Amino acid sequence: MSRGAAIDPPTARRLPWRLASRCALGLLLAAACPQLAAAQEANQDPAIVGIRMGFGHLYKVGHWTPIELTVRGGRQSLTARVRVTLPDGDGARSQVVSERPYQFLPGQTSRALLYVKPGRVDADIEVALLRGPLEASDVVARRVFAPRFEADATHQRTALLTEQELLVGIGGSIGVEGALRARNTALASGYESRYVEVNSVAQLPTRWYGYDTVDCLILSTSNAEIYRPLSETSAQLVALRQWVERGGKLVLSVGASADELLGPGGPLASFVPGRYAGATLARPSRSLETFISATEPLPEPARSRGGDGRLPAAQIAAARGEVAAQVGDDLPLVIRSPLGFGEV
Repeated sequence: MSRGAAIDPPTARRLPWRLASRCALGLLLAAACPQLAAAQEANQDPAIVGIRMGFGHLYKVGHWTPIELTVRGGRQSLTARVRVTLPDGDGARSQVVSERPYQFLPGQTSRALLYVKPGRVDADIEVALLRGPLEASDVVARRVFAPRFEADATHQRTALLTEQELLVGIGGSIGVEGALRARNTALASGYESRYVEVNSVAQLPTRWYGYDTVDCLILSTSNAEIYRPLSETSAQLVALRQWVERGGKLVLSVGASADELLGPGGPLASFVPGRYAGATLARPSRSLETFISATEPLPEPARSRGGDGRLPAAQIAAARGEVAAQVGDDLPLVIRSPLGFGEV
């Protein structure tokens, strides 16, 4: 570039080397400025910069699942719908368009939530931003996301098979991972069950069919703070109840923070299979050992709230459903209660 821009010696006098180098640098900058300006202009356009499929990147083929897309705003405010295109079970292209338009502010990162039904385990997913009425919209930005075996910010994970169980937990671990590992080893069926934890209620679906990919949702109350953004009328809990009523399975692991979460006005109060009568302390019982098919007595915890091996438990009066384990005659530890076509 500098040689082409230099003055030819036969037709002009040779400039002093410092002046020549400065002139060459000036010519280079002049030539580069339009390209830099164009690049900066392009960078100011809205862009689709991230994708997250399912729960903790896990989802199943042939089932509705949440898809969260991250969009970086351009130089101007943009109101646009989001369109997702992916193959269905027959390999035909299917499209889902957001119910409402999103507003993407200049220079800010926003997220859009939709629900899709992937028909292939390892399909590419095309995402587009549509401006204007649906019947005559302009595509403002488009991006194709390719799958990988391990997901990252710009790649979705390949889908689980329909035959695989997917368990989702929130609120803290209660030992599900270890139990699933033992179960997968014992069954050796080739369809390994998977468990994943989400760390925010904001990641829970706001539509009941967003849980379609989930076989069981486990809510642990060991971390009450995670549920504080919710109320009984929150879209996430309304969707959860509708999913259970349509056949979903919900597990409530309640002990610590029971008063706050299950008491009057608590976000999980509507899921209590009976009347919540307060928190108490209880030792693991023989009926609990039978329920979990323990091969030896459960060890008493070295540390507990009572200091004597007792653990926090919720007192449920007038329990609805089957009491599968209890302490004495009046403290159910495990209750299986129908809710519509589902179970809590």
